[in-house]
Amino acid sequence: MVIIFKKISILVIVLVVAFLLYHSKVGQLLLSGDVDLIARHVESYGWKAIILMFLAIFIQAFFPYLPFIILAGVSVLLFGFYFGFIISWIATSLGAIAAFLTARYIAREWAENKVGASPYFKKFNTFTSNHGFKTILVSRIIAVVPSSLINLAAGISRLKGRSFILATWIGNLWVAFIESLLGHYLIHFEKHSGKLLIILVILLAIYLFVKRKGIFGKNGD
Repeated sequence: MVIIFKKISILVIVLVVAFLLYHSKVGQLLLSGDVDLIARHVESYGWKAIILMFLAIFIQAFFPYLPFIILAGVSVLLFGFYFGFIISWIATSLGAIAAFLTARYIAREWAENKVGASPYFKKFNTFTSNHGFKTILVSRIIAVVPSSLINLAAGISRLKGRSFILATWIGNLWVAFIESLLGHYLIHFEKHSGKLLIILVILLAIYLFVKRKGIFGKNGD
């Protein structure tokens, strides 16, 4: 009975997301990646735009097909930088936690089929055994691996739930801020091209440093 419930839950989730993405105007606009068109359409919903953006960012935590930077840019364009950033941070964090819990308790078999055979998962699972909080935090901050992959991999790993949740809230605070900032600067590229270049250089430097040192340094500390 539990197995049947899990399979039905997975099917319902997949069907709902597929409908939202491919059979609704909002979904098609999100897949197009046109920030201005997305923003204008979402804005036409009035106060419901907040709920719509929250749900779009929440769902993005399950699937890698919607770039977070586009959604963060739309959120900032619609609601201003600070409020847009807060919406993005809360929605992406809650979405990540929901994806983690789904992979662990509802759709574990599906999650294992998606990421279980990945070389990334094997390394990830080894790290989370001894450095769970640090692994998730660094993975979030460097933002090289898609968030959805981190969520699913964490769900089927030996990582403790509280470590994932805490590291996700902290790590996504940085990610949501940076991606909201990048989205804002990309929308107003002519005005902020210099600032955008500086941020990209800093992010590249952080990535190269982390890659050179390894997630836990040379000695795994």
